[in-house]
Amino acid sequence: MIDKLIWNAGIALIALFMVSPLLVLVVFCFSASPLLSFPIEGWSLKWFVNAYYRPGFRAAFANSLIVTASVGAISTVVGTLAAMALCRLSPKVSGPLMATLAVPVMAPPLLLG
Repeated sequence: MIDKLIWNAGIALIALFMVSPLLVLVVFCFSASPLLSFPIEGWSLKWFVNAYYRPGFRAAFANSLIVTASVGAISTVVGTLAAMALCRLSPKVSGPLMATLAVPVMAPPLLLG
């Protein structure tokens, strides 16, 4: 019981460590100062208002939504079909094939360091 509690606490700390830069970024997004300074002197939404009224923002945002929805739908269908095909293959074939399919996911972080 205590081992599971320690394990879960460790996982929670690792997750918090990985998400903390994003949380700091979100907090600084609401800062009134144009420079990153701590403590935050004032709170404002002016950065969001400036981004919204910037020319081309709405078109770029709509384009991002279209691309996100399309890629999400296509990836879900292709991934599901690939998983269904891989589970029907023998382990001798599915193991190397899964490793081959994982290369595009693993290569960028490995190459970029």
